[in-house]
Amino acid sequence: MMHTKLSNTGGHYSSQGSENDLNRIGGYLGTMAQANIDESADISPPESDRETARLHGRHIAQITTQLVAGRLAVPIAEESPYDPEEQERPLSLKELFT
Repeated sequence: MMHTKLSNTGGHYSSQGSENDLNRIGGYLGTMAQANIDESADISPPESDRETARLHGRHIAQITTQLVAGRLAVPIAEESPYDPEEQERPLSLKELFT
């Protein structure tokens, strides 16, 4: 059975970490993996990197679903134009909806 941590905060950069940890390389802006050049694609990158990618993909799909549902629930007829030469700042939400 593969050992995995419950959080996805990275693991294999300390003596407490393992190659089997999710996000073992410690990437926080996207998914990272390492495949050793001298190993076949059957074993490299390791399963922990592949599982990290699957979990990241699931997370992106969930967030996308939420965003789409929000847009359907609260449609905006048109985007508020912002012209920096005419406005000092973008409009606030309160200003947009009044």
